[in-house]
Amino acid sequence: MPVLFPHCGKIKDAFVLIDGKSFPYVMIWLNAGASEFVCIEPWFGLSDADNTNH
Repeated sequence: MPVLFPHCGKIKDAFVLIDGKSFPYVMIWLNAGASEFVCIEPWFGLSDADNTNH
């Protein structure tokens, strides 16, 4: 299902539409010191736990 993110910049009524149905996981993160940057990463898997031995 597509996700709609409102744009918080200078352009009124702007938005970003993301359709991630091809990806089982999507990570959305931002750097607290750079609020104008948002990263949207499509993922196909999850990382191992810290205590794995491989």
